[in-house]
Amino acid sequence: NLGPANNLQTAMTGHFMSPPPATRGERQLKCAHVLSLLAFTLYFFATFARPFVFSGAVPGDPGDARFNMYILEHTYQWLSGRSVDLLSPPFFYPYPYAIFFSDTHAGTSFIYALFRSFGASEYTSFSLWTISGYLTTFWASYYVFYKLKFNPYVAGIAAAIVAFNLPSLMQLGHAQLSFRFGIPLSVFFAWSALARAHAPSGLAALCWFLAQILASIYLGVFLALFLLAFVVVFLVIARFNPHLVPPDPLRCLMQSVEHARTRTAILSALALVLGAAVAALLAGHAWVANLYQIRREWLEVEAMLPRPSSYLLMDGLAYWSALFPPDFFSGPMKHEHNIFFGLPVLMLFAAGVYCVFSCREETQQGLLARIALIAAFLVIAATVNIQGWSIYGIIYQLPGLNAIRAVTRISLMLAMPFALVGAYGLARMMTPSSAGGAKLCAAGLSVLVLAEIGAIELPSYSAQADAARVDRLVALARQKKLTQENPILGVLGFYDQSITVVNLDGMLAGQKLGWPTFNGYSGALPASPYVLPACETPLEVYSQYLDWRSLRSRDDGHSLDELMSRTKLIGPTDCPGLSQQAWKQHVATRGVPPPESVAAQIELSALSLEIKKGYLAASLKIENHSSFYISKWSAGPIRFSWRFVKVGAGNETQPFDGRQSIASDLPAASSSTSTILAPLPSEPGSYMFQVTVVSENRFWLQDRGTKILTFSKPVDVQRN
Repeated sequence: NLGPANNLQTAMTGHFMSPPPATRGERQLKCAHVLSLLAFTLYFFATFARPFVFSGAVPGDPGDARFNMYILEHTYQWLSGRSVDLLSPPFFYPYPYAIFFSDTHAGTSFIYALFRSFGASEYTSFSLWTISGYLTTFWASYYVFYKLKFNPYVAGIAAAIVAFNLPSLMQLGHAQLSFRFGIPLSVFFAWSALARAHAPSGLAALCWFLAQILASIYLGVFLALFLLAFVVVFLVIARFNPHLVPPDPLRCLMQSVEHARTRTAILSALALVLGAAVAALLAGHAWVANLYQIRREWLEVEAMLPRPSSYLLMDGLAYWSALFPPDFFSGPMKHEHNIFFGLPVLMLFAAGVYCVFSCREETQQGLLARIALIAAFLVIAATVNIQGWSIYGIIYQLPGLNAIRAVTRISLMLAMPFALVGAYGLARMMTPSSAGGAKLCAAGLSVLVLAEIGAIELPSYSAQADAARVDRLVALARQKKLTQENPILGVLGFYDQSITVVNLDGMLAGQKLGWPTFNGYSGALPASPYVLPACETPLEVYSQYLDWRSLRSRDDGHSLDELMSRTKLIGPTDCPGLSQQAWKQHVATRGVPPPESVAAQIELSALSLEIKKGYLAASLKIENHSSFYISKWSAGPIRFSWRFVKVGAGNETQPFDGRQSIASDLPAASSSTSTILAPLPSEPGSYMFQVTVVSENRFWLQDRGTKILTFSKPVDVQRN
């Protein structure tokens, strides 16, 4: 199992000869691997998949999980001929090309479509699709550790760390991250290609890398960073250790092509097809990002760069709060920073690090673990945020990478090098020559790895309750349609409802009806605001769209009256007639965006602050001391934005979140009052509530002279 590294040359010289018949011992080992793979699969089905298959629960939450389900269902309907336009799913209507606002699931939608074609419901198909992501990642990882000659038990534990690691379970709500099969396979074949100068392995690594991008662009980008570091580290080590590669690498490379012509041709063709698909996908995202001017500001990205403390944060572990103080991590977006792998994995990793640098016998497994360890360290060093400073600030400037927001999710890719190092440590502790205590420690740690995975409480929501709520909206919409041709659905929300849930309810109801909807949710937003839909929302959305359209010289035949007359609203309140004429009393006009000089003459003042059930009602006054007439709607409308800042915590990296439009036009030398309805933070504590103003898609007014409003009364958020 742990043959010398220089046997790679021997293996290389015999690589093109027919393999000898398998011995009895080899056949028994293969049988043991099959049984091990089956046993581990059954364990994870019982602990991970079973609740979602038999209890009616859906993995994730009613937010991102349902959005992913919507996109998958849209693709399925297009494949089955029921949806006309693949690239423009009808949410955020009438904005086009909304599929490129987030992950398209281009490489995995066929799995969901397969379950749907067998008659499974949307919710069941989504659950099975998510489970498929974890299991395919586990099976791919097991195959890699099997090929690396780890014994069946070690291979199972290592594959479990890759597929079911704690950070991945904490990201279950982002189900697109469950498909990580390309990570272990591309790393393995990259290693094989480098160590053996083997062209087909290099092509296989490229194919799996491209497949991973199609499954998840996020993980594909992170994998590219690691593979780059991996290749550089290998070449540097090989420079000082010539025995790591064959004596004549170029000759071996040509021989590998000569002796595997069919395989090389197939892999080359597959790489071209996958490359074309990836190029089309990335081009679509880039084109839409340019069309809508979508870009992640550095402040937003910086908030989700992993910090040193992030690698020790895991709220999902029962013992974590006993080991670390409550203020161990005080930064924003705490839920994204839960990337600790658990104490058992940490101890296996520490054992692997010790063996990598202390074991005298140089082995293939140890060498791979060493290269993976150094490459992982380089990736961590390039992405970590230390007191506001990070090398990633340079990487962020590269074309396209400013669209990557949650860099903390790089932990899901780092699970592979961590597992390689941990597997090497576990294998060394289990060798026949190891002391009994080491073997007992290895058995105990590996059991604890599985126990921690099984003990994590997985987020889920009820498929039955969700479907019933959406079906009620569908029934109400059909009652309101009457004789309206080509209706547009609009679902409005109660003040104590989640903006995300209300908009996704509208999207799912519209999908069932076959109607477009101005409701929308995604990883990026068009020019229209992301607010709790109210009576005035359709007018604001359509007005913003018409401004957006005119700036881009597009013409689709839509007019404001036509869009308003087609709109059917369902919600807690009755709205006045949906025509441009009916809203004139609101003094809400469309005009030109305010100039930057206006910012210094905008003043915010607090009126009242009241905690409601699940949200904060903050009343304030905005005064326009300038001579400029500020219209409510324009290409850069004035909107309130807010943030909750923990008392005693710095707010330099705390981004403003949420949007709410000003109540009406703001003429020169005038004022108006508004009440912001802001969902409370999920984490208990005492917060200061701050409000600023933004000219959407243009500039933040506090950067041009408007003072940030801080309410004097702290907001105390209690648990539950």
